[in-house]
This record gives sequence, C-alpha cells and structure tokens, in this order.
Amino acid sequence: MLNVFVTYTDKKREELNDLLSLSLSMELDVPADSLTLTVPYADRLADADYITVQEDGETVFYGQTDEIAAFLTAQSRVTRITARSLAGALLDNEAEPLMYTNPSSALMFERHLRPFGVEVYDTERHPYYGTLRIDKGMSHWQVLANYCMNRYGSVPRIEGRRAYLKGYFPEGEVAFGEKGIVCTEAREYRRRHKLISDVRLRLNRENGYNAGMVNSDPDAAFIRRVRYVNAVSGSATPETARRLLRASCRAAYQLRLRCPGLHVQALGKRASFDGKTGLRVSGVRFSLSEQGAYTDVTLRKDDV
Repeated sequence: MLNVFVTYTDKKREELNDLLSLSLSMELDVPADSLTLTVPYADRLADADYITVQEDGETVFYGQTDEIAAFLTAQSRVTRITARSLAGALLDNEAEPLMYTNPSSALMFERHLRPFGVEVYDTERHPYYGTLRIDKGMSHWQVLANYCMNRYGSVPRIEGRRAYLKGYFPEGEVAFGEKGIVCTEAREYRRRHKLISDVRLRLNRENGYNAGMVNSDPDAAFIRRVRYVNAVSGSATPETARRLLRASCRAAYQLRLRCPGLHVQALGKRASFDGKTGLRVSGVRFSLSEQGAYTDVTLRKDDV
C-alpha cells in the first residue's frame, strides 16, 4: 500500500489523501531522486516542507519540496508539488573552499551530510590518508563524491536519511518476465557508439602513451573508439582508465521494461529478464494516475 505524508514548516505532519497523480524517478547515476505529485487544492499546502512516500510502511522517498504550484480554474482546483531527496540540498549548496588532510568519514558526515538532514552513514575506524581539495564553486555533493571515489572507488547515494558512502548495492536479486515480475513491454538498446574499445595510458614523463587497457567486453570486439589518460598529471590513475571502460559498457546496453504496480525498491539490485542474467537495475520511474499505476525499469550490465 502506498502512503504519502507531508510535513509542514511548523513541523506538523499529515497524510495526503486523494492523490490525483504521482511520479517518482530514481537513478543510480543521478544524485537526487525526484518526486512530482498532484492533489486537490488546499491553502495549507502552501507551507509544505518535506514529503515522505512509504510502501507498506517502508520509506521509499524522503525529501524537501522544490516547488508548490496552485492551479485554480472554474473546472478544477489542484496543487502540484515537486520535491527532491536530501541529495538535492548537497547539489544546491556550495562548500567552503579549503584543503582536507587525511579526512575521515566522520568529518565528511559532520561537514557535508549532517547539516542537510542525513542521520546515518557508513562509519570507518581509520581516515583516508591523503589530501582532498575543495575548490571555489564546488558543491557539497562534488566534495562527497570525490571523497568516496578516492577512498572507496564508488559513487555515494543518499536513501531517505542514510548515506551510502561505499556504493549502493542492495542485497537480493529481482527477476522480471515470465518467472518474475510481469512486464507489459520490453525494449532493448545496444548503443555501440557508447563503447570505448581501449584506453591509452601515459605512466611516466619520459615515455608517451605506450601502455594501455583493452575492453574485454565481447560487444566491443569490432569497435574502435580510443581514449587517452595521463596518469602522470596527478588527477588521473590507471584506475581512471578502468572506470572509463566500465562506464562505457554500462552506457552501451539498456533494457527498458514497463511493469504494472510499484517496484521502485528494485533499484540497485541484481536482476534477470527471461533468463538473461548479469544485469542490474539502474533506474526506476513510478507513475500513478487515473490510467493506473506502473513502473518503468531500466536494466544495465552488472560490472560489480
């Protein structure tokens, strides 16, 4: 069962009934989840602050309102509310320019997460040994993402009030198709132009780009698309080349499914579709309207 709650600026909370429409979009590669909902007009909604969406009592979205729009005509009176998850505040706020030396997860939490409502994070006993520079104009999200990439080689994610610093890989596997969640539509995309065939590496100042890494994905066997990484510059390493290759393989294959009902909790899980394995749910978009409820699910190759 789907329930939507609004918390007002005076901290009072109530459930929103009579939903006219709702759209919830979540992607692994997009920092902030986004929500749009439409309900019958009420003066009180002008003070809406936070929105919580729950499925069977479990929170699937928590975020602050971005826009509250009232549409008043002779035929209808409705309010449309858009909101983003807590990562939206990290994107919108600029971090103080400075240099961290041996920063810890606790420090990152206190400086870049707690001020924006995050309450839980992945803890560590030891700091990251190195420096982390915050340039003028960098957002709190950029700072956090740089820290997580340097320390864990992963992209952080904020779910509800929790931050996953070591990457977001929920347990379990979800099956779609005949032996799993019913799908009314499936579209497969093989985007060969996204594939990188190999990356040339410069490992020292004396020699040129005489080292390299080749994409082992069979889909890249007949593709020639080369990139160059200067591992001497200090801003790149051989791991940068590996990430480029992995990212190209993820972007090159997509399987898009439409499934009746709410399935946003499949995000990030390993997946299969009619016997095809080695996939991961990279995006979900739930839509509720008078036409019904369905979830558009995007699967990509799993490189974890």
